[in-house]
Amino acid sequence: MNLPLLNPLSRLNKLLLTAAMAAVFASVSPALAGSVDIGSLDNLNIVRKVFSLIKSDYIKKDVKESDLLTGAINGMLESLNDPYSRYLEPDNFKDMQSDTSGEFEGVGIVISIKNKILTVVSPIDNTPAERAGIKSGDKIIKIDGEDADKMNLHDAVNRMRGRKGSKITLTIWRPDFSEPKDFILSRDVIPLKTVKSKIVNEKTGYVRISQFTETTAPDLEKELNDLEAQGIDALILDLRDNPGGLLTSAIDVARKFIDRGSIVTVKSRDGKTLNLSSYYRSHPLYPLIVLINKGSASSSEIVAGAIQDNKRGILIGGKSFGKGVIQTVIPMENNAGLILTTAWYFTPSGRSIHNVGIDPDITIDQTVLSSEEIAELYDTSSSGREAGPQNAATAENILLSAETLKKYDIKTGDIQLIKAIEILKGDRLT
Repeated sequence: MNLPLLNPLSRLNKLLLTAAMAAVFASVSPALAGSVDIGSLDNLNIVRKVFSLIKSDYIKKDVKESDLLTGAINGMLESLNDPYSRYLEPDNFKDMQSDTSGEFEGVGIVISIKNKILTVVSPIDNTPAERAGIKSGDKIIKIDGEDADKMNLHDAVNRMRGRKGSKITLTIWRPDFSEPKDFILSRDVIPLKTVKSKIVNEKTGYVRISQFTETTAPDLEKELNDLEAQGIDALILDLRDNPGGLLTSAIDVARKFIDRGSIVTVKSRDGKTLNLSSYYRSHPLYPLIVLINKGSASSSEIVAGAIQDNKRGILIGGKSFGKGVIQTVIPMENNAGLILTTAWYFTPSGRSIHNVGIDPDITIDQTVLSSEEIAELYDTSSSGREAGPQNAATAENILLSAETLKKYDIKTGDIQLIKAIEILKGDRLT
């Protein structure tokens, strides 16, 4: 099949913005791309000659032509020094496409290569990885005892997937470990429901988006309508540990919060730009807080950046991941797929956040408190005494009563969410 020429900017609905194209899940949208007559490039004669010499003279006769082809393609992609561009053989490409059906079997983490180290971008909600305590930023040193630095991104993903109930050991390093630690996980069915919501305090709504897929925007619409039917007058949008996904999904989500204004600008390598904007009011402009952290990447950063630059809401948490490039998924004639970085994106104010990330308006470290520290904080606040110096930083962040936290099912250690609730509560009083 001959593939027609395509300007990537003319088909934005086919672009991906995954935080790590090696997600243990990945939302895929196929696209066509321009073709080049490789026969006209003289240097490729060298490639043909090497290919021929291997077939005719190499000591082993059983070298497969398909392996040589895949190796040549991977070699070209590796020379780009771009962790997001990669080649998927037919079976892997089929698996990737099937992930959009709603679930798959694995451990439930999104990974990337950062500084040449296999790194956890984020665990997926309610999965073996999250339940075992794997966190954003964790470095994966070994997979089932084999050094991860010898694996490419897709090999690592394939090793983590597997039949439900089967076990896998991930050797993890994080700064507060004295030495790498083994996490033994039992694979499970990983659901891909991306939106959930609840009321978190009086009339404050809470929506968590775990990734951006084809169903995220319509699912969000349903959740917002339900919250608004319950009379919310403020909202918290939780994008923490959201690794990204489809560009169109990010734009549709942002449009639900921004009535008018730029959302993102996409720029191709030839300098052509396309600005995506919001042009209608989808929902009331109630006070809005967005939670982000180092696991918020790509599409999450587009939404967070648009809200921040349009001064539509307040960003709370930690600096985001920093992925400001777009990939196109290109089906090949042999049923394989090529994922290629094809464009940059910029926030409404013109910022490139690639390898930089987005700074929140209010930085709050998600410090996990012990039961004793939490009890002391509540004892201090309820008695009216001033908090001691050792608790000064955390006491100002935990102002809700224990009864309120229990009533609305809020984790006592989730200081970022608690602070967001308190800010919105105070906003109503001003």
